[in-house]
Amino acid sequence: MIFWKIKRKMMEQKGFTLMELAVVIAIIGILTAMLLPKFDEVTQAAKISRGKVDFRTIVSALELYYGAKGKYPLVSTDEDLLKYLGKWPAGAEYSSDGTSYALLIKVGSYEINKDNL
Repeated sequence: MIFWKIKRKMMEQKGFTLMELAVVIAIIGILTAMLLPKFDEVTQAAKISRGKVDFRTIVSALELYYGAKGKYPLVSTDEDLLKYLGKWPAGAEYSSDGTSYALLIKVGSYEINKDNL
């Protein structure tokens, strides 16, 4: 008998109570707070990985340029270098004297060079 009264009352009630909504919002907030730091770490790792790929791509383009011209380009905006490379990646710093080169890619506070590739 009591069961039927409770069931009938629940059937008459439409929607959620304010307390139920507050609990759900709190749970979503807690889960978001737990996942945001992980998301940031994954994003940073992806950027570093992309920087390493860009570094290898630039090195390959420089070696192709050297094979064709017998020297390294003096500037990163050399048209012949960009034929091999396409577009110069953001954060990449390049210097050369023609016989050797130095290359550095910055991803946030992380620096990619030939030593930590």
